[in-house]
Amino acid sequence: MKKFLDKIRNLFVRNKKTRKSNKKINPAVQTYKNTVVRIRKRPVLSFLIALIILVAIIGIGSFLSSPQPKPETAKQPKAVSVFTLGKTPTVMLQAKIEKKGVIKITALSGGIVHSIPVTEGQKVNAGQTLVNLSTNYNGANLPGLQTALARAQYNNIVQTYDTQKDLIAKQREVAEQTRENTGDLREMSQDSLNDTRSLLDLNQSALDDINNTIEQLESIPNPDDQQQANLAQAEQARLQLQASVNQLRSSVRNLEYSVNEDNPPTNLANLQKDITLKQLDLQQKALELNKETSRLQYNIAAVGESLMHPSSPYAAIVERVHVQVGQSVTPGTTLVTISCLNVNASAVVNTPRKFALSISQVEPSILNINNTKVPVYPTHISSVATDGLLYSVIYSIPEQALNSITDEGYIPIEVPIAFSDTVQTTPFIPIDAVYQSQSAAYVNVVNGDTVSSRKIKIGSVYGKYVEVLSGVSTGDQIILDRSVINGERITVISEKTDRTAINTK
Repeated sequence: MKKFLDKIRNLFVRNKKTRKSNKKINPAVQTYKNTVVRIRKRPVLSFLIALIILVAIIGIGSFLSSPQPKPETAKQPKAVSVFTLGKTPTVMLQAKIEKKGVIKITALSGGIVHSIPVTEGQKVNAGQTLVNLSTNYNGANLPGLQTALARAQYNNIVQTYDTQKDLIAKQREVAEQTRENTGDLREMSQDSLNDTRSLLDLNQSALDDINNTIEQLESIPNPDDQQQANLAQAEQARLQLQASVNQLRSSVRNLEYSVNEDNPPTNLANLQKDITLKQLDLQQKALELNKETSRLQYNIAAVGESLMHPSSPYAAIVERVHVQVGQSVTPGTTLVTISCLNVNASAVVNTPRKFALSISQVEPSILNINNTKVPVYPTHISSVATDGLLYSVIYSIPEQALNSITDEGYIPIEVPIAFSDTVQTTPFIPIDAVYQSQSAAYVNVVNGDTVSSRKIKIGSVYGKYVEVLSGVSTGDQIILDRSVINGERITVISEKTDRTAINTK
């Protein structure tokens, strides 16, 4: 322990000697320490001296860094952009593309994709099958079987139709002949009636004679045997004649009843004929209805079967097949996309009435297709609202731009608007060029090579354009830059051709 303390003591002694030697060797440190001691003794004086030195350094720096004065030059005119009055305001709208001829064939019935007889790029004819669907994975087609059943039933009805029709015609002929036979029998009965009446008259005359003879014989007071025998024979003859007369009268009454057309036998015959003919008419109509119903059922079954075999509605090119064999599809699943050989497209703009009825048909509207400006003219402007409260404006898209657009897509279109004849008589200027105060509105116009401020009276605002009622006229150049003042020299660098548009969306 004593040795350790001796070592530490020796170390301190060496450090002290070293510090003393450093003081002798480094005078800068000694000077610094002396300066610090003096500052602590006179702090206010030291602060004033430091402040004077700092101000002197700043002044010398400013003098050294100040730029050298340049010779004065003439002030250059300010370059500005202008808007020339008389231009038609434009409306920036969104046009929906309706590409006619490019359609997506979708599944109208659920099923399994059994086969795909077409490939991408293949040309197909109208009615050609694009995809074959089946009911199960084995390829069975239930609608096809239903169609076969309906076809067999319809063929059977067609084959037996003429035979059944002939049978109905023969039954109608039987009814007609039965009615004619009843008439013939009535005529025969009429003849029999006449004969019976004649015979009845003869018998009645004979009976009257016998009655007279009997009265005479009975009037004899004492008849002999011969007279009594004659009386007995006469009475016997009267009985026979009376019975014959009664029978003939009964026959006459029956015949008169049967030959009278107002009596039930004739009416029954007529009714039976009418009933039979009407029943046959019903059978004829039922036969025709059955045939037509069977044909419609067959057609319905054929339509159901066709749902399993989607086909092309016209000659086209297969652009893409969206399904594969074995895939299960539901109604609405996209199967194939095809494009007609003659594709055409239109751009439909839905806009409020005041713009739709004011679209200029003299100046072209500008479609922006892939940063390419395509001028188009409206082919139709609806006179009534077609989409809620919006009116439709239809443009035909040029053929050279068809490959750059897609169906149901949206592209911007710049539409010129002409509010009746106001474009010719009342100027429109960009609203951003107008300076307004509490009492008036002003615009800067080009007056030679200087700026001229004019007081104007503004009217209605249409999007980013405002109607100017007075203060400017057609041909004036309105300065669009806001950094110029009245009387300042300017030079026109560009005239506004890409007109600020009204975004109505």
